[in-house]
Amino acid sequence: MRLISVLPSATEFVHALGCSSLLVGVSEHCDYPFEILQGLPRLGDFLHPRIEEILALSPDLVLLDRRYQRRLAERLPDAGVIGLEGACDDFEDVFRFVEDLGQVLGVADRADDLRRWFCDGLDRWKAWSEGLASAKPSVLRLLAALPDGRGIVAGGDTLQGKALELAGGRNAAASLAGYAVIEGDWPGLRKLDALVLCTFGGSGRTLAEEGGLAGRWEDLPVVRDRAFISVPCSLMCRCTHRWFDLLEALACQVHRSRPDLSPWRC
Repeated sequence: MRLISVLPSATEFVHALGCSSLLVGVSEHCDYPFEILQGLPRLGDFLHPRIEEILALSPDLVLLDRRYQRRLAERLPDAGVIGLEGACDDFEDVFRFVEDLGQVLGVADRADDLRRWFCDGLDRWKAWSEGLASAKPSVLRLLAALPDGRGIVAGGDTLQGKALELAGGRNAAASLAGYAVIEGDWPGLRKLDALVLCTFGGSGRTLAEEGGLAGRWEDLPVVRDRAFISVPCSLMCRCTHRWFDLLEALACQVHRSRPDLSPWRC
């Protein structure tokens, strides 16, 4: 089978299922595992996959997210190519995609093992978080600070929002749905203990270091105090088998200690 993935999280699951050798092309945003992907053709970025180059590689299966790659998804049937969608907005979506991917790749048993491993890990982290004796700091995942003083944050029903809770924090935006836009005078902003920001690419720089927290944001106590928790974007924005690495990274900065859950490695 000739496999192309233009969805970074799906590329990681292909590796977790032991099928990296099937890949004949990936997106420019696919970066893990680097040593395996570095020699593969890069077929556009996540939002702009290069459709003609993808079809020219004669794939049997393309992994994608139709919401953002609709034109590619619409071209695949006429080319006789299977498209498997990996939109993962909650854990059930993630598990369903892993099961579907395992079936298509002929490794259903591995996919079942991966799901069980993932569920067991989530149970352990949930038990650890719920058993914390100390007060949970108020944290907020800030995806973007808009020029008008508003911000985009991770609500309680998002995977990024749930990560904050499992890592021992209290998501200040838990009552909000989805990736919500908050106003600059949103009350919770002045009660934060920390802002969670992503580091991007090879620079390792966050939104704050790139000058993205200007204007109203500079007046917030959490920004003045530089109370930032930084984690790689490739961990924060993808719910894959590396998600427990994200929880460890968050927990270490939220509580200044590393939970003894290290056996949870895939």
